[in-house]
Amino acid sequence: GGLIELKGGGKKDEGILLLLCETLASLGHMRSGVLKLLLLDICNVMGVLCNNKLDSDVPSGGDGDKVLTLLATLLFQTMKGHLWTDETKTAIDQVLGVVDQWSAYRLARTASRYGHHGIAAKILANTANHVSSEHFYFWLLGLSQICQGEHIISGLSYDVLGKEENINTEIDISLKRFEEVRRTEVEITQHAADVSVVWTENAIRYCKMVPIQAAYSMLTRS
Repeated sequence: GGLIELKGGGKKDEGILLLLCETLASLGHMRSGVLKLLLLDICNVMGVLCNNKLDSDVPSGGDGDKVLTLLATLLFQTMKGHLWTDETKTAIDQVLGVVDQWSAYRLARTASRYGHHGIAAKILANTANHVSSEHFYFWLLGLSQICQGEHIISGLSYDVLGKEENINTEIDISLKRFEEVRRTEVEITQHAADVSVVWTENAIRYCKMVPIQAAYSMLTRS
């Protein structure tokens, strides 16, 4: 009853709800399925908090996102090894629609931690499109592909649980797809490394250059 009573409260109730969610998350981590009876309440509270956030134009971050992240964690814990219902899928989608990208990344990690690799892969792939750094983009995309591989190997689906698949075939397809996607990037890196090796192994030939010309040659490996 505590979740229902606190879902529409102010700052004080939000702090109490945060503590309550942390306590429930600890219980859910220690014993799988212990929060099953609260499943509908959790989904309802997530929906109400998301709607409240949209209506009030509250900026992302702060205790509000922490509460939503913990509620999603309760959902991941409870749904571990079970079929995802429309209500649970909707609740997760609602949360992802209102939290910031850092919270979304944390949700992906939590989803993967409790075996929901397909959900984690989708979240990470989406988050990759919202970063300004190319380094973080490829890092998140790589994590997404790893989660997708785990998802296929586990045989668990976000939409259909227990669907039997030929694991060896799926692994072969995944590895081939991974190679296709990463080949160009790897070849570019290898080429740059080869050029750098040639330059450093024959650096003596550049000793007679004036300093500016030698510096340019070193930087461009030309």
